[in-house]
Amino acid sequence: MVVVLASLIQPVLCTEQATEWTFEPHTDRSVSVKAVISLGENYISYEITGLSRELWIRNVKTYEYESRKSIESEVIYDSGTDTQSVALTFDEPTPEDFKFVLEFDASDLLEEEEEKTFTFYWNFGSEVDRLNSAVVILPKDAELLEVEYKTPKKVEENEQVYVYYEGISGPSTRFRFQLTFSSSGKGYIRLGDRYEESGQYDQAISNYQKAKSFYSRFDLYKKDKSKILGELQDHIFAIQKIQADSEFEKGMGAFDQKDYTKAESYFEKAEGLYQILKDTQGEALCQEMISECEKIDELKKEADTLFEQGETQYEAENYEGAKESFTQARSKYEELGDTEKVSECDGWITKCEEADVGILLCVLGIFVVLLWRKHS
Repeated sequence: MVVVLASLIQPVLCTEQATEWTFEPHTDRSVSVKAVISLGENYISYEITGLSRELWIRNVKTYEYESRKSIESEVIYDSGTDTQSVALTFDEPTPEDFKFVLEFDASDLLEEEEEKTFTFYWNFGSEVDRLNSAVVILPKDAELLEVEYKTPKKVEENEQVYVYYEGISGPSTRFRFQLTFSSSGKGYIRLGDRYEESGQYDQAISNYQKAKSFYSRFDLYKKDKSKILGELQDHIFAIQKIQADSEFEKGMGAFDQKDYTKAESYFEKAEGLYQILKDTQGEALCQEMISECEKIDELKKEADTLFEQGETQYEAENYEGAKESFTQARSKYEELGDTEKVSECDGWITKCEEADVGILLCVLGIFVVLLWRKHS
């Protein structure tokens, strides 16, 4: 929810026939203001009052519109109202249809919110009803996000966004408008695009999600908000599909290399992504491969246990038991397609058989010796 913030300027009062305003807000929270003001004849001075004392009014320039002749002016602080004013004094009474220009920079005129979002508020009044026109030129790369109080007459979007207003000011009527702008949304998308191009998909998704979250906070004046958010989500899904397929391919690679623990980890990551994408086919395939990895992993554990058991039995000179263990282990390794371990089991089985033969010969030898002694 966007909170409407109070303006840092008080309503401005002056006597005039027409004013053409140009505002250029900047991301340092300052605004460059230019006003082309039309007056009737016989004015000897002119004053814009009610500017908040919190504003730093600087770079004030005042000059005649056609001749560009300088006009004397000064910024005055009124302790009674705690406001500032810009006062002009003309060298002589103004002629009919006189125009002059007032330019100044006002620091801290913008309100800054989170994620470099800025709000510009203008509130202008005059002693008699008069027409005002204004154009607000947003900083380069900034987007118009919301408007309040007055609907723009038109908005032009080229290298910069131009927002046009028209309205009447008077004793009981304010020429008042507010707009919110930022370049953060575009910035997130631009970063997302760069990360995506370089294959850094997690960072790309993070920035697209930030853009989606950012835009969801605003009305997005004259834009199809649901379309923008939908396109961002589709982009996120497309990258997640790439990630899911990539993790699955890594899993198959590890599976082919018989690294089933690593393969299972890849398949689990792919399954999670397919779940997000609601890709039931991909999810089912991952579950099938995870089940296969678990089955093979369990079979390998059984084979390894039997192999270790055989080694222990052999050391204990239980050659028959060891042979049986190695034979069972060999069968499981053969099922796993682990030719190296099958060959190792064959070696141990041969050793067990040779040890058995050795024991048999030894026993036979002892029997012969005993028999010889008996008949000697």
